[in-house]
Amino acid sequence: MAARSVPDARTGTPQQLQSVRATLRSPRRLKTEALAGLVVALALIPEAIAFSVIAGGTGWKWS
Repeated sequence: MAARSVPDARTGTPQQLQSVRATLRSPRRLKTEALAGLVVALALIPEAIAFSVIAGGTGWKWS
């Protein structure tokens, strides 16, 4: 058996690109992916604030 090459993560395989197209065409999958992205983004906000406090940030300035 021939060795299978590992696809480059930046370009993706045709199957992966087809999967992205399928996700964009399916409202249910698109909603699931958008919700997952939103959850991750909201989870990173407290982490970013904590790192800024540790680094000596001035915190929030309400003008």
